Amino acid sequence: MINRMTDDAKAFRKAVKGAKELEKVFFEDLLTNFGVSLNDLASSEDILNSYVKRVKTAMQELTAVYANLIERIEENILEELGLEGKTYTPYFKAIKKRYAPLKNYLLTDKQKIFKARLFSEFDSPEKYFNSISSALVGKSLDKINDEEEFILHNKIKQSLRELDNLLEIANLDFEETEETAFQIEITSFNKQPLKHKVILSKGQSEVADNLAQKLKKNFNGSDSKIIQTVLIRLLEEEING
Repeated sequence: MINRMTDDAKAFRKAVKGAKELEKVFFEDLLTNFGVSLNDLASSEDILNSYVKRVKTAMQELTAVYANLIERIEENILEELGLEGKTYTPYFKAIKKRYAPLKNYLLTDKQKIFKARLFSEFDSPEKYFNSISSALVGKSLDKINDEEEFILHNKIKQSLRELDNLLEIANLDFEETEETAFQIEITSFNKQPLKHKVILSKGQSEVADNLAQKLKKNFNGSDSKIIQTVLIRLLEEEING
């Protein structure tokens, strides 16, 4: 977000960030950031008028940049969930309904936090998406830069898809206290995507754990990319029969 701003907007943002005294902001910090002195303002009405205009323009730009960021985050989530065109209250209710079947014991700690933020009701989209941003990148939207915005968009999509995959698993017919369920998805160029579900009993899980330990010993010292490729190829062969 910061890289999208003009120099004046960046200077204004820097001056007001964490400020406690408005008088100091406008007559010390902001003057310094704008390259203007109090003597300049006192000696020339043109300089004073120009300073006031620059401050107003910077404020308007910051408001617009922030509003556009909120809009981009909203569009990203709604597009991912197929809720384009819905306003805040309807899509908030749709999101809660979509993920209500997910039990917390099925989720990792990060997924629990993300789900809790999705379910937290605020009086505005701005507060809602700030809460989500804080959970995913550790910052509110007014503090992220362009690179962090890109990361946030990706994390939103990844987190939503993780929950959707868990929804599919939750709908499988298996005994949660006695069995473990997995969903495997492999996407590669020039091939049809593979999606496969596996249900294991406790006994089968123990056999799988023992086999995994043996494979780890054989992979010891190998490049992680090579290991991942081997496992993916083995999965593709096993799933395709």
